[in-house]
Amino acid sequence: MAFLMRRCLFPFCCFHIVTCDIQYGTPLPAQCDNSVLELAPIRYIANVTNYSNCTIKGQPGTIIHGAIVAQDRYSSTGVTVLAGTILLDGVLLRSARLRIEGDDIAVRNSTISTGSSWTSAVVKGGKVSFEGVQFGEGSLSLINTKATFFRSSVDTYQAEGFEVSNSIVAMLDSSIAVWDDRHINLKASILTLTNSKLTGGHGSFALLDSNATLTNSSMGLYMGTQGMNIGNSTVVADCDSSDVAAFWIGAGNWGSGVGISSSRLTFHRCDCDIGRAIKIGSGSSYTGIRIDVSSVYFEGCAPSASKKVHPILV
Repeated sequence: MAFLMRRCLFPFCCFHIVTCDIQYGTPLPAQCDNSVLELAPIRYIANVTNYSNCTIKGQPGTIIHGAIVAQDRYSSTGVTVLAGTILLDGVLLRSARLRIEGDDIAVRNSTISTGSSWTSAVVKGGKVSFEGVQFGEGSLSLINTKATFFRSSVDTYQAEGFEVSNSIVAMLDSSIAVWDDRHINLKASILTLTNSKLTGGHGSFALLDSNATLTNSSMGLYMGTQGMNIGNSTVVADCDSSDVAAFWIGAGNWGSGVGISSSRLTFHRCDCDIGRAIKIGSGSSYTGIRIDVSSVYFEGCAPSASKKVHPILV
């Protein structure tokens, strides 16, 4: 039986179709505990509170609106799994732990949050896209997947931070922030950032065995207590941002600085100024920039009387 959900913006707007948001759909079952919920290729309306150990499996054409909230959000055992092909559009999703293991999962104009410090969200395999999404609290891992972020923000305060491995990740007009001493680990992946930021607090940052392209974008740590490490990777970045370098560490703590090993970094439009490409905050006792068996190349640089800056080959 079809279900009609109305959201009226003004007291009498229900008498005027033009001012109402009317959504038709079939209600999701109220309970899905320790079971697999296989959905048809239709529109669903969710208003459920007990999906803590549930696999929601869709197929092309499955669309979900509404709220999916696990009762045991702060438990270490409750897991909500998204599988198959699903579009979550305008959804509030709260779960102790979230697993996205579908062929093609799209999340649009939604809010996702996971629970306490030992919980996390893991995307494994398949393809996932986030458009206009706010993701908060627990850690986020992208494993062997293709993930896109568009006009989305991720803020992780708990668990392990942000991890990417064997994945292809694209960010456009988006930000990922990992706070406190949580880590950023990017391994064996391809990352493309456009008008985006990937920032950490005072945890570690590692870009290993990967390719990264940064266009008007940056990767940095507010406090470099544990330093930044770029190893066996290829990076192409520009220096178009007027207020931050492509790679940066803020001031305020002692740390190991930026380490570059067995890598090739190419920077565009940096005016032959390494400070616009890689910058370490003043007033701190950082080790500095260490380059080992690597190349750091600044496009368009040539020796001159005023700027004796050359590509750095070590």
